[in-house]
Amino acid sequence: MSQERDLRILLDHVGLAVADVDTIEPVLKLLGAETLVDEELDFLGARWLYYEIGPESRIELLVPTEEGTFLTDFIERSGSGLHHVTFEVANIDDFTAHLEENGVDLVDRTHRPKYEEAFISPRDTGGILLQLIEYEAGYAEEYADDGVGATIFPLGERLSDR
Repeated sequence: MSQERDLRILLDHVGLAVADVDTIEPVLKLLGAETLVDEELDFLGARWLYYEIGPESRIELLVPTEEGTFLTDFIERSGSGLHHVTFEVANIDDFTAHLEENGVDLVDRTHRPKYEEAFISPRDTGGILLQLIEYEAGYAEEYADDGVGATIFPLGERLSDR
């Protein structure tokens, strides 16, 4: 008898690759965006800006800080714009097994501090990069400013209520 998988999923955020934050950020602020994170990610060669817009909507900006990275390649090839769409999943092991059993390729699976991520190959989605993410306890404490977003990050709290 096979074990039932936990395949609960929610849209988490949209990731944009941008060459110039100063153009888009004022518009995001007019939309009510509150900055959750603005930091350098050396392992990506990028500046990471993360905003909350409304009670449960988030948008991420990735800005290259080094030449020759996946971001500079992406922006040179496609211009600034949609880089990926991220879904929070309750159990990343269950979800990746489910996808692979159904012929969907993953291009990366990585454990990062405070979260686990996997990317679905754009070849299987018509060119769109999809990210699956399972947050670990403590993520909100590190990345939520004065409680903004604190109820939507830790260990599937949003998902466990459904």
